[in-house]
Amino acid sequence: MRHALIVVALLVTACSPTTTAAPSSTTAATTTTTRSVDPEVGQRRLKAAALPVDALVAYGADQPRDDKYGKWNVTDLCGGVRDPGRYASYYRAWGSDRISAFHYVHRFEETTGGEVLRRIAERARTCPSYVHGDGSTRPVLADVELPPNALLSGMFGYCEEFQPRAHLCAAVISRDNLLSVLTVAGRGESADVQAQLREVLPKAVDAMLGA
Repeated sequence: MRHALIVVALLVTACSPTTTAAPSSTTAATTTTTRSVDPEVGQRRLKAAALPVDALVAYGADQPRDDKYGKWNVTDLCGGVRDPGRYASYYRAWGSDRISAFHYVHRFEETTGGEVLRRIAERARTCPSYVHGDGSTRPVLADVELPPNALLSGMFGYCEEFQPRAHLCAAVISRDNLLSVLTVAGRGESADVQAQLREVLPKAVDAMLGA
């Protein structure tokens, strides 16, 4: 158990949120139409699109260790997404000896989630590796296979190797002005982390479609 906790702590460090100051195919919508909503309604919708707090009970993670509103980088991948305009975020994270999972939902006011997803995909496909803010050089694998869903405006998957034989894999999904980034991290082969991501992803899709 002590070894498992050390591994979880390492993965938490690798995937911890960075605050910001300001498919096999990608099917991102490119329209820039956004919905104008009351801020309180927008916050409720943002939180509703996050994985439920009990989503990972089956993996021994009864409650998220982080559960909060804020504003975080949309992604740190290959330098991140530049100037996505005004947006707000919601973040939940879980950790146990069986899973380390991190879920960010972003709600944009000046662009769509599909447009931001398109930019993330372009970066991943043209960036074989990058130097992360923690100093690690991370090889990137773009277009990780994910199960399609026609009700979403976009879906894209990628993985990073943040230490030898330690990977994080992310599913980026979009719907109108929302963007959801679900990340799972683990030791071992990238294929194993991808498989765990695909197990959890349907819960994130359901949350997005229900928001």
